[in-house]
Amino acid sequence: MNKKGGVYVGIVAVIALATLALVIYPSLSTTNEWKASIYANLMLETKRIWQNARFVLDKATADALADYAQTNGSTDVSGAGNQVKSYLNNALTAISNESGFKCKLDSFNYRTGTANNKAKVTIDLKCEQELRKNTKTSFKVSYTKKAVFKKEVKSVSPLQVIDLQSGTLDIG
Repeated sequence: MNKKGGVYVGIVAVIALATLALVIYPSLSTTNEWKASIYANLMLETKRIWQNARFVLDKATADALADYAQTNGSTDVSGAGNQVKSYLNNALTAISNESGFKCKLDSFNYRTGTANNKAKVTIDLKCEQELRKNTKTSFKVSYTKKAVFKKEVKSVSPLQVIDLQSGTLDIG
């Protein structure tokens, strides 16, 4: 009887372990899928913040050029690079404070055309967010992409800033 009883106990133990594994595995799998979906959603949110920041920076570029041209009383915006960069950094500070995402310029390049009334601003815009807020980990989701803003300042009353990429009037 002892040998038969030992076999039955062994079989029952194996069945119990198999049942336990069948219960635990889907729960662990669901937890991992849930964590993966959180990270995927955070990546999508980071891209959305980046897109919004890009549109805000496009407008900030037009504002900076218009203010520079009005201050100098000329459509020559060849010296407006520092003012444009300052406007962009101020806009990114506001975006970061409001959204909780950290957005910054990884690179900035300012050029003007031959008539000095056309400006081309090229930036690498980076937005990032910590995976787990208020933890000591440094894992982040980040999205970086190049953005280009092409503007033309026209001397008409009132001063106009035209977006050369879309052909629309930004200011005027």
